[in-house]
Amino acid sequence: MSKKIVFTGPPKVGKTTLRKIFFEGENPSKLLEYSLTPTHGQESILLNLKEKVGVFDLAGQENQRWYETEAKSVFFDTQIIIVVLDSSSPKEEIVKFTKKVLKLRDEITPSSFVYLLLHKIDLISKDKLKIIKDKVNDEFQDVNLLEIAYTSIMKYSFLPTFTLFTEILKLSLGIKKDENEKYSLKFLEYVVSILNIIDQNVVIPKEDIKRDLKLPDKIFNNFIEYLEKMEFLEASKLNKKPVISLTKAGKNYINEIVGKFSIESIQNFKNNIEESKFEEIPSFLGFLIADRNGRTISATEVYEGAFGLFLKYNDEVEKGNELDLIPMFISALEKFAEEINIMDLPGFKLEGSNLKIHTIKYDICTLCLFMRNDVNFNSVKKEVFAWFDNLMETYQDKLKQSIESGNMVYSSSLHSEAKKWLEQMNKNYDDLLINLKIYNFEHVKKLYQKLDELYLKIDFKYSMILEKLKKLKINLMESAMDNNFQSFKDIVKKIKELDS
Repeated sequence: MSKKIVFTGPPKVGKTTLRKIFFEGENPSKLLEYSLTPTHGQESILLNLKEKVGVFDLAGQENQRWYETEAKSVFFDTQIIIVVLDSSSPKEEIVKFTKKVLKLRDEITPSSFVYLLLHKIDLISKDKLKIIKDKVNDEFQDVNLLEIAYTSIMKYSFLPTFTLFTEILKLSLGIKKDENEKYSLKFLEYVVSILNIIDQNVVIPKEDIKRDLKLPDKIFNNFIEYLEKMEFLEASKLNKKPVISLTKAGKNYINEIVGKFSIESIQNFKNNIEESKFEEIPSFLGFLIADRNGRTISATEVYEGAFGLFLKYNDEVEKGNELDLIPMFISALEKFAEEINIMDLPGFKLEGSNLKIHTIKYDICTLCLFMRNDVNFNSVKKEVFAWFDNLMETYQDKLKQSIESGNMVYSSSLHSEAKKWLEQMNKNYDDLLINLKIYNFEHVKKLYQKLDELYLKIDFKYSMILEKLKKLKINLMESAMDNNFQSFKDIVKKIKELDS
């Protein structure tokens, strides 16, 4: 059975352009140079990936038809709905259209995942973009099965947009993320939502929670089962319906750990690991050492001021204080995972759009390693873990002393050694990339751009070659989606042959 993706949005917002670039391999420069003819009715293509994926592009001029007549049946059996809106549109228009889509989703295809793409962000100022992000995120913070992204096909935003469409294809095919990624901020949003709903009600039917949150049965049922085992929930019946409520222990647990983090605070945390100047970020930025309660006891940057350059801060909070909130946040998440007994991993990662944090847990402390979001961590994982293991062994007494005294540890030898290691890690990683021993999404972007350059060189009369280039683009996305290094090297080889 084939999968289904539907593009929807007002006219002239860029739906067809995104479809043609990322699903059909068209050249972005050509699409920007020549205006596309408006779509009429619906256009569809069939992608032959691991499974067949049907992509439907709905004409914006006919939205009344798609949402108010029998033609809405086009949304039946859809895995993903991609809503494309112009980021410069008034907030009221963005909210109104999105709510219309969500209402239809809930009526016709309630399990569909909705991606809201606020597109053409290159055409608005950073200040205006921040205002839009705050307003839109606030409006839809309680909506599940929805992800909001800010996109553009221009230079500095192309890689995050490409990465987003790779993730969309993965989701449409049901490809699961790495186990370490299940503790994403989105997952924590679900956790907070569930506990808040239970906390706000004296008693509530199980089915009502599941219906309101639209969570997959497995996640919801596992969560409830673990909380019941921990005696945080009490099951009973009301009017012959199974209901649940929080026990005293459950209420204390929420107040102590999860209650600290509202949906808004999670969004703010996510914003702290985003930065627009992606190309300037070192592969390995630095790391924090924190005690098991999330109190920072040591911080090392690859160069002085690196954290300040590449981490966003709330203007109302001092930079040092807000940086310290990160290990506190992670510590609360770790404690949550330990309490409900669902994590047996040496570390996990949290991601923003351009940075990610990989945590490594030890008996007395937790390390938070900051990296570019496109770093292929698995390729250097053993080396990183070995170095940190050695660091813990060497400085164990000093770290224990710092934890017991409650003072920040300062050791010139630790910081000097750590800084040299970060510098060497960045050099080694860059060497691996240059020699094609590993690859990341920056590589993918450069190859994609190389294919575009070749496209512009070739005369349009050589249509067979142009079609080959388009096919290579689709193959490139597929190799990135599957993390298939051999396929990536084959594409490199084909590009060199075409360019010779």
